[in-house]
Amino acid sequence: MIADNAALPAQDGAAPAANAALSAEIPMCLRVPIGCVPGAEPLIVQGNRHGVLLLHGFTGSPWEIKPLASWCVDQGYTVAMPVLAGHSTTVADLVGTSWHDWLDSARAALDWLERRCDVVDICGFSMGGLLAMLLAAQGPPPRILLGDAVAPPKGKLLLLAPALCFDRVQRAAVLFAAKLGRPRTVSKAAPQLPHDLRPPCYNALPIVATTSLFELTEIVRSSLKPLSQSVLVLHGDADPTIPVRRNQRRIREILGPQAEFRVIEGSGHLLLRDARAGDCVKMAAAFLA
Repeated sequence: MIADNAALPAQDGAAPAANAALSAEIPMCLRVPIGCVPGAEPLIVQGNRHGVLLLHGFTGSPWEIKPLASWCVDQGYTVAMPVLAGHSTTVADLVGTSWHDWLDSARAALDWLERRCDVVDICGFSMGGLLAMLLAAQGPPPRILLGDAVAPPKGKLLLLAPALCFDRVQRAAVLFAAKLGRPRTVSKAAPQLPHDLRPPCYNALPIVATTSLFELTEIVRSSLKPLSQSVLVLHGDADPTIPVRRNQRRIREILGPQAEFRVIEGSGHLLLRDARAGDCVKMAAAFLA
């Protein structure tokens, strides 16, 4: 396992890596950003021909999903866990970004994986789940074998509390502030986690960027159709951020009944860091394996 405070060698400004076999062609989203908050670094590991892309949530960081990334590294997979545009530094860096920028970061990391792997699984937490769904819908690029274009196998899709709906009062308050043009940010309560864990995330929501997140949600809900690959959704029944039952209905509407939806009793929004984190990692690992 990779500890949260593990000091692993870095390569040319890249994220900490578990070996020295990495290519020099590393996208910026997989390099430690200037001013990165300790513990919020990206992760990039060259392993076998099985790739896994892991995407964090809005105002969060790779710390949120690092327990699953550690398991993937232990299995020998090639792993890319990027910092999405505007994250892992200060909330001021997030103010001027939009869902287009976050998707570009995720796409760059996926491209890095697809050049090295035969199949790539995609895992997305919260807002990262929306990006994961869009990337999965696009599918991997065709490969040319003996002059013919061949469709590579599609990897699995793992969604952790995907942000397909929000608390209605909070959403209305953000949209009202956006209409007024003030304030530019609103404070955000820190998640209550076991053992007094303090996640390296932002304590405020930039209004304009948050409205872009709402736009991304609407795009996913209106444009996506059922996917052909295996899909597993995990969601805590005590999630204060994304209402679990409404989210389950959204998943059924978008991805159809073949998407497996599991409700994790006693877990909040940060599934891989909350009270049932160990169980969630085991479920995710069994699905990916």
